[in-house]
Amino acid sequence: MTEDPGEPWSFAAARTPGVYALARRLEDDRVDHAGTPLNDHALCGVTGIAVCRSVFDPNVPNVCPECREEAARTPPEPEPSGQERLHDMLEPAEGPLRDELRRLLRGGARVGPWRGGHAQTLAGDVVFDRIIEGADAIRKALAAAASVELIWARGGGRNFLVVVPHGVGSPAVAVQLPDPD
Repeated sequence: MTEDPGEPWSFAAARTPGVYALARRLEDDRVDHAGTPLNDHALCGVTGIAVCRSVFDPNVPNVCPECREEAARTPPEPEPSGQERLHDMLEPAEGPLRDELRRLLRGGARVGPWRGGHAQTLAGDVVFDRIIEGADAIRKALAAAASVELIWARGGGRNFLVVVPHGVGSPAVAVQLPDPD
């Protein structure tokens, strides 16, 4: 979010600083390297790496000096916010709910929770009795692929549910009843 409450919300202001992933050579894991965006080599050019679920820290004693220098010279791209990611994922969808939600996301609508996984498993998290608009589209999207993203968003006084099938079909948007207090 923007630091100044007087500034309008924007995707650019909501982005977070990018980070390089921690990578180590498979043959020698004693030296920390900075993984590239595709994670097929380190910034220093070393290949045969394993990418860790940690962030590259250029200040540790066992860091590759070439990766430290290259990371300082070329900082990673900022990470998009959940709003921006969902906005872009909705591009292939159609209809007024998609347009409304995209407009609200550009204004900073709240996004989350966001779950990804097996469609049949995640379908159990959808309470169809609470959907007031778009239930058929949600069912179709859940049936379209084995794996989906299931995303909730709030904005403009409405609760949205989005299903994004992986690899096939289009995202579906629905509106749910307000959360019970």
